[in-house]
Amino acid sequence: PVIVFPDANLEKAVPAVAMGIFGNSGQVCAAGSRLFVHEDIHAQFVTALTRFAEQLRVGSGPDADLGPLISEQQKATVLGYIQSGLDQGATLVCGGDVDGAGYFVRPTVMTDVNPQMRMVREEIFGPVLAVQTFDDRTDLDELLARANDSDYGLSASVWTSNMSIALKLARGLEAGTVRLNSAVGIDPAVPFGGVKYSGTGRENGIEGVEQFTELKTIVIDLDS
Repeated sequence: PVIVFPDANLEKAVPAVAMGIFGNSGQVCAAGSRLFVHEDIHAQFVTALTRFAEQLRVGSGPDADLGPLISEQQKATVLGYIQSGLDQGATLVCGGDVDGAGYFVRPTVMTDVNPQMRMVREEIFGPVLAVQTFDDRTDLDELLARANDSDYGLSASVWTSNMSIALKLARGLEAGTVRLNSAVGIDPAVPFGGVKYSGTGRENGIEGVEQFTELKTIVIDLDS
């Protein structure tokens, strides 16, 4: 999940959140497909996201920002998720199919989604962002419960200038990696992996090396 508060640096957050889901056409295991944005900045943030998304060039040439999905089947799957969201009451703000040949899907932003929608509960692996809101009546425990309401837990990010809130959420988010005011990225020096259905351990860092080791206990009786 991605959580954005009104006091976040929006100039930094908008492109980071956008490329966190649209980069590589969403075919990234740590893609941030569920966005929780505060109601006070919902319209502003969605407008900025949409403007950013519509400026991305989709295609196969060297000047393209986003390439194709891996296969025709995956394109059909992603478009099926978008359609299922529409059928369940979501609003398509931008994106969707690309006319013509190729396995391309435009960067897609959808609002008016709810946690029970198929496009929210399942891993799409495509450039589709589902936007939900919270407000001042939502305490942090409730926000955590909503963010953690998923079978997956690979990556999360929190955008706020309030480090007290950021750290409390970081401790409570059920994800292998939590980034504060930062976008998706992997550093070989730090461990990477997830919880729940995301991942089977850790790679990178010393923890990644330890995945390939086996602990052994040796007991010696020095009186013998």
